Amino acid sequence: MIFRTKMKSDYTIIGAVEKQRTNKTAVVAVAGFFVLAAVLALASVSGVSQGELRVSSNVQTLSSELKLEFQKVCDSPDTRYVIAVFDGTEIVPCVEGPATDHWESDYAHFEEAITRCVGLSKYAIAFAVYNMPVWETEDHHSYTNYPTFIDYVAPGVDMADIYWAGTYLGATKLAASCVTASVKITDLDGEGSRMVGTCEKISKDESMIKRCESMQTVACPYEGETNPCEEKVCKADILDETFASAGSIGDQCCAAIKAWCVKSVDEKTKPGCGKFAHKQIYTEHCDAGYAAIEKPELILHPFLVAQEAAAAQAIIDAEVAAQKVLDDIAAEKKAAEDKLAADLKAAEELQEKIDADKAAAAAIVEAPAAPAAEATGR
Repeated sequence: MIFRTKMKSDYTIIGAVEKQRTNKTAVVAVAGFFVLAAVLALASVSGVSQGELRVSSNVQTLSSELKLEFQKVCDSPDTRYVIAVFDGTEIVPCVEGPATDHWESDYAHFEEAITRCVGLSKYAIAFAVYNMPVWETEDHHSYTNYPTFIDYVAPGVDMADIYWAGTYLGATKLAASCVTASVKITDLDGEGSRMVGTCEKISKDESMIKRCESMQTVACPYEGETNPCEEKVCKADILDETFASAGSIGDQCCAAIKAWCVKSVDEKTKPGCGKFAHKQIYTEHCDAGYAAIEKPELILHPFLVAQEAAAAQAIIDAEVAAQKVLDDIAAEKKAAEDKLAADLKAAEELQEKIDADKAAAAAIVEAPAAPAAEATGR
């Protein structure tokens, strides 16, 4: 479920984010105006004519599917992100990633997908809408998804390309008008460690920044004097009572958590066992089977779709070819069997004829000789 109401207590999202939501159309229009002005200024300085830049066509060239795909991220908590890149002079959706409980893993997949997608484009520039999960309060029992517009420009991209791509920015942001925030990123490491930094860019509000940072300092969700976090084995594994990185909990601590929660998840008797933080902490760190769960991403880029279709067709063609070989072998086998059967039948018929001829010959040999006629006239 995507929450879009203001948060309570010190974790309230600042008005700037809410204001951006209510006035997003105006913001996009103004952003598009300034981008256009920057492009025209660049043209003036560099001596490139406005006609050569073809600004008007660039601003409007977006694939029809882009808004639908961006909206899907805002509407569905099961979708973590959609990435779009340039395909010629058109911005097209490239990859859709599923949302899981592995937040850092999701972000790592997101960065890897950006790398793959920009590799298909002439421009190392990408746009995305990302469902950023952020803890609501410091007790880490519940979280909110913030649909966030992200534009990525790889280090070293030519400034002319950046300005050219900038002519699409207003229309692209309009396609992503369902978002609650907008950030820029330039670095990817493919390991998910930059997720917190991206989250912090959502707002400059101190409470929001603390909520983002708390992803790496998840406090113990269990309560009571005898809770697992008070166990020596867990204190040794979890310094400062935080769960900062996957795999930091040892087998003994995992056993202590399991023993604490296994009999009941009732919040009255075992506080913390039924909360999402427990799922994030215990299941993520202690259940190798759960941690290994992967949901497939959805391919959207025309080239990748065509490539996937070609691969699927190649498999079908290979199966058809293999079946034809099997059918030919079966036909040859049947033909050989039929010929063998015909030869056997002919051999049997020949043998029957030979046997009949032998029997006839034997009958002639065994037949008694006719008596000689008596002489007469003597």
